[in-house]
Amino acid sequence: MRNWPIILLFLSFLSCTHEDKTNNEFYSEETVYGKMDTLKIGDQIYNYRTSNDTNTLFKKLNLPDSTDNIFVDNCKEFVTRKADSLFFKCDNGKIIKLVNDRGEDYTVFLFVEYNHDINYYVVNQYQMESQNFILINKITGEPLKAISYPVVSPNANYFVCANSDLEAGFDVNGIEIYRKKNKAYQLAGLREFKDWGPDQLKWKNDTTLIIKGLQRSGEANKFVKVYKEIYFK
Repeated sequence: MRNWPIILLFLSFLSCTHEDKTNNEFYSEETVYGKMDTLKIGDQIYNYRTSNDTNTLFKKLNLPDSTDNIFVDNCKEFVTRKADSLFFKCDNGKIIKLVNDRGEDYTVFLFVEYNHDINYYVVNQYQMESQNFILINKITGEPLKAISYPVVSPNANYFVCANSDLEAGFDVNGIEIYRKKNKAYQLAGLREFKDWGPDQLKWKNDTTLIIKGLQRSGEANKFVKVYKEIYFK
């Protein structure tokens, strides 16, 4: 009976040792993230790092294929189409018109949506060997030309566009950050990349952006998935 305190103390020591090991193995930040680094986009420097967390689910974009009739019908109060022409009503009374060009300077505009979060019409612009997005301010009618669909932060202070084009090189391979100013957005910076391309975006919160992309593997035309996080101050 006199040995029981010693035995209990020994078992308690083993239990604490095992618990600490479990926490270090499964919950240490070093097992998920790489070292913090900086990334300059425009005139701003952002902290960012590589992540091994592959569980993030990214929103699948619903974009028009060859016709935007259904998309226009969903917003028929403000958007109309007549053959090759798209018309957008703005709050200041302006009517913005985009016209397809099926000649040598091939350009086709397909309406995607009215984005309530940023108060912009979103249009997919297709050209012969490239594509981008035209964003039209619903209040003023002023357009923005973006490299991809805008992914808006939860507080709507930013939206970010990203595109991966590591092979053909017809489109921008990089990331754009737009910052809110008054009732519009302005381009805060564009950063292009050579060794990796950002493909999908998701905001974790107001200040953390998760990026899924492709990185060159070292072999010709072969790429590996990569995950990164950018932190906004």
